[in-house]
Amino acid sequence: MIQLIECVPNFSEGRNQSKVNAIADEISKVQDVELIGLEMDYDHNRSVMTCIGVPNGIALAVYNACLKATELIDLREHQGIHPRIGATDVIPLIPLVNSSMAECVTLARVIGRRIAHTIGIPVFYYGSASLNPQNEILANIRRGEFERMVHNSLLDKQLGQDVGPSRIHHSAGAVAIGVRDILIAFNINLRSRDIKIARQLAREIRERDGGLPGVKALGFKLHHEQCVQVSMNITDYRQTSLSEVYRVISLKSHQMGVGILNSELVGLVPEEAFGNATPEDLKMKNMTPHRYINSHVRRVTQNFDTCLKDSDFR
Repeated sequence: MIQLIECVPNFSEGRNQSKVNAIADEISKVQDVELIGLEMDYDHNRSVMTCIGVPNGIALAVYNACLKATELIDLREHQGIHPRIGATDVIPLIPLVNSSMAECVTLARVIGRRIAHTIGIPVFYYGSASLNPQNEILANIRRGEFERMVHNSLLDKQLGQDVGPSRIHHSAGAVAIGVRDILIAFNINLRSRDIKIARQLAREIRERDGGLPGVKALGFKLHHEQCVQVSMNITDYRQTSLSEVYRVISLKSHQMGVGILNSELVGLVPEEAFGNATPEDLKMKNMTPHRYINSHVRRVTQNFDTCLKDSDFR
């Protein structure tokens, strides 16, 4: 009985195609792992890769990708609007087929120990993998970003890492490894350059400020695109669909005299997450059938008939 896990590692490089390709190749070449999505964003200066595979294959692939990212990315020279603490910034694991949260937590610990002890990068566990209740929320780990951790290291302050060195890696920073349910990264770009509007909409839409359930949001200014963006993570699409998020932002932005330019996904999405809307209804600029994770899971389940042995990753 095959087990499948999804992994969506985020890397702090979104402008140099050759570097991103080199990192992606480390994932693609691992047996019983398939890279099914790769996004690069100039303003965020970030790449998001989506892969699915058997547990040991995923562990090997993301370790190799982290090693390559440590070689190629220097956070001391990094500039981008997205919060980050590491060259390999975050490694979320998501159970898909015949796998559980608990099994993904065990796998997260294996990956974290190897990254910490062999690459020398401090590791934080978040989400269902968190050891510290405060670190369950990823934003708490990222607060102050790479620069805060550098400052604390210079003052010999404890980073609060779960495993690995007590001082930040000089160029690769730290990494957060977590376990969670399926998350949808959904951005809405506005016909405006006023960052205050995007931030106000983000504040009104996100759950922690009384907005929609399961929605996290930030407002960004996209200098390259010459617009502002409400960037969202939808952590429970069963409670709040993409159509509901779009409807509320459309209504609120209209009240502020601003229209919606378009929307976009970062990564893949379950078919049912759209609710009663179509991608066209949401002015989605980058939707293709390839973005439905359901079809990938069905295909990969049929194609993968062997699993990597435990000895392939330690």
